[in-house]
Amino acid sequence: MADASGVSSNNLRITPIQWVICVVAAIGFAFDIYALLVLPLIVRPALMELGKLKPGTPDFNSWVGMLFYVPAMAGGVFGMIGGYLTDLFGRRRILVWSILLYAFSAAAAGYATSLPVLLFLRCTTFIGVSVEFVAAVAWLAATYDAVTACECLDGCPSCVQSPKCGNGNEPLDKAGALRLLAVLLADTDQPR
Repeated sequence: MADASGVSSNNLRITPIQWVICVVAAIGFAFDIYALLVLPLIVRPALMELGKLKPGTPDFNSWVGMLFYVPAMAGGVFGMIGGYLTDLFGRRRILVWSILLYAFSAAAAGYATSLPVLLFLRCTTFIGVSVEFVAAVAWLAATYDAVTACECLDGCPSCVQSPKCGNGNEPLDKAGALRLLAVLLADTDQPR
């Protein structure tokens, strides 16, 4: 019996290699989430140290609002622009540059010497993560389409096998690739 993706429901076990891929992807997304959600932990000491502001004052509350609102808005706007950039420059290039942007921005934010610099670096961190997400989902959707469209049974060089694989493409399998891609794309509005 096959599901909507054409994958047999009798063979739903995930292989050890697929588990490794899932774990590595989860660790990557955990770093993304940490980079975005660490602000509540650092906002009070950062404002007291960098801005010499006292909690409860109007300036303190204004900066708290800006540090939460402005980066989120920048990430949202550039997330939408990221889709256009992905189409224009390619998924791989945008994915790599967005990862580099948020990685360097998050690291540099630890060395910010003023509140405007911290705000700017938080904005570029949010922008990088937002654009990365758009490019990654587009890449996964295109991969799913390519694997689904291929007429082979077990996987071939045009869908799941790699000529650079040092293991003779043994750990790669079309049914497993389709299952994994379907799970990764389940909560997105990408067509499948």
